[in-house]
This record gives sequence, structure tokens and C-alpha cells, in this order.
Amino acid sequence: MVREEFSKAYGIINGIDTDVWNPQTDPMIDFNFNSKNALKLKKKNKAKLCKEYGLNPELPLFAFIGRFATEKGADLLPDLIWRSIKQSFGGLNIIVLGSGNAYIEQQLKELDSVYSNFATDIGYKEHLSHKIYASADFLLMPSRVEPCGLNQMYAMRYGTVPVVSYTGGLRDTVKDITTGGSGLNFTYPGVDDIIHAMSRGVNIYKNKVQMDELVLSNMKFDFALGKISRKVFNFI
Repeated sequence: MVREEFSKAYGIINGIDTDVWNPQTDPMIDFNFNSKNALKLKKKNKAKLCKEYGLNPELPLFAFIGRFATEKGADLLPDLIWRSIKQSFGGLNIIVLGSGNAYIEQQLKELDSVYSNFATDIGYKEHLSHKIYASADFLLMPSRVEPCGLNQMYAMRYGTVPVVSYTGGLRDTVKDITTGGSGLNFTYPGVDDIIHAMSRGVNIYKNKVQMDELVLSNMKFDFALGKISRKVFNFI
């Protein structure tokens, strides 16, 4: 019966508050920016965040923000961090903000004490999440399940390239650069696939023209709550 009625279904994505999540006016970030000056001021935000956490601002910065839960793929983070740092020979930075599973928290703390290009901050800290969105080059979302998701929308609003598993709402909102989009997709939420997507990101970062284009193209996406609501009402 469900398959028979499939053609009548219509997926509705989330929307975000573009007043709260606005890099031009956001009081929680250090340097406000818009599409005209993003390339310069986003780097200044990154430099300040990296200095605070002892990271190298010249390297691509990957971030994870969220609950340490299996549906978010957070259990993959410890192995992912260890392997990506080893395989890149230290050629990237990773920062993780979140809390949840105590075992994952402990593993991340241990990695933080070992690797200079990895930093973790445990807890729910909205002000820091804004700073990370404004600073990171790439946002990791290795979700196993994601009905829609908001983090990728926040990231794109701040010119951060989403690196996401090809599932649920992430599939609906983030298109891969190979299909005309501005994000990086991976099919399976496993460490090998994620590292492959990250390696693509590192190569893009080395190509300044392409990276700059992705920053600006992501900022053009409009996931405003009002716009999404109008689409819903027009459909109804």
C-alpha cells in the first residue's frame, strides 16, 4: 500500500531562521561577512579559531558539530580522525564540537591530547557552533539517518562546504559538485567512504579558484523558513 501511494507523497525540507543564522549580522562570530567580503573575512574567523585551539590556519579545516550518537555517525569519528590525519600526513585540521556517548567523548579527548591538528570541545555551545560554521572550510555529516537536517543549511549559509552521506534530507539539500552542486557526497557512512570524500575536499582546497567558487555558491542557497513555508502552502 505504501509503494502504491508513493506518487502522492511530497517531502518537505526544514527551514532555518536566517536572522539568527546570518553571517553579516551574527553577534556570535568575530568577523561578520557577506558574499562580497566572505573570502577575506571567513579566513580571519578561521585564523582566530585556529589560534584558540592550536590549529594551523593554512590547512583545510574540517568540522563536526552535533550529538555523539550512532545515527549521526559519531561513533565513526575516533577512527576517522586517526586515519585521516595519518593518511594525509598531517595535511588537514579537524575540530569536533558535541556531546553524548561517554565512550566517544573519552576517545576524542585522548586523540586531542595526541594530535596537534585535532581539537575537540565537549558540550552544547551554541556560540561556538556559530564560530565554527563561520570558520570551517568543510562540515562533516556522516549521518546514518537524517530525515532532513539543519547543520548543512547553517554551514552553507556561512560558506562552509558540506561533506555529507547521501541519505534522507542530506540527499535532498546537498548536491555533489559532480552533478552541478556545491557539496561533497559519499554513498556509505563508513570511514573509507568519508576519507575519500575528505581527500576530495583537500584537493579542492588546494585549488584556490575552485574553493572560492564553492564558498560563494554555497552562500547563495536560500533555506529561509519563510520561503520553505510558502512552498508548503502553495503545494497544499
